[in-house]
Amino acid sequence: KIPSCGTCLLKGVSKCSDFADKCIISQKYTEGSSWTAYETEDLVWLGSNDRDESMEDYMKLAVPYAFGCQTSEKGLFRKQYADGILGLAIHQTSLIRSLYEVHSIPREAFSLCLTRTGGSLSVGGIATEERHLEDMKFSPIARDHGWFALQVWDVRVGRISVASGNSTALHAFHGGKGTILDSGTTDTYLPQAVATKFSKAWMDLTGFSFKKRKKRYTWNEFL
Repeated sequence: KIPSCGTCLLKGVSKCSDFADKCIISQKYTEGSSWTAYETEDLVWLGSNDRDESMEDYMKLAVPYAFGCQTSEKGLFRKQYADGILGLAIHQTSLIRSLYEVHSIPREAFSLCLTRTGGSLSVGGIATEERHLEDMKFSPIARDHGWFALQVWDVRVGRISVASGNSTALHAFHGGKGTILDSGTTDTYLPQAVATKFSKAWMDLTGFSFKKRKKRYTWNEFL
């Protein structure tokens, strides 16, 4: 169903459209991408690549879920293979929480296992143990704001520390939202305070000046 203004399901997230009787949601990202959508609700579940199998074996795990049908995309959304985005933040509107609340998954958790040749997204826990090369390591969530924020103790380029101890550079990693792990991007953003030490360490290790523009490396240079 498509909620009308006054019956929006994503309270505090969506707002009434100025042009139609729909609930509008939008999001902008640090690297410049953005999207706009109208709110809708349907039964949602995670299945397999086989349509019949998904209907027969997995539909019992379905949950009524409010989400956005995109009407506008900008930036990387226009170029990437995926034509949408799945929010996994620590939030009451997360699909992970919705599945957990109706007992479709055993834990309010997910895991990502990514490799050069593919990977997997597991919901309700971690991927099977045979995928792990070593024991998992855990870090507590540092802030209660919905993102996966971590306490940073040291930042290294190779073996060279560029932010540690009580330095100004390390304190910069704790400003604003803090340092967050974002499942939606492969980009890494560092605070300006670490730029000088980072650039020097990069030069010492690679023999090249660090540039923001795209650069290709051979496998041996990468190693």
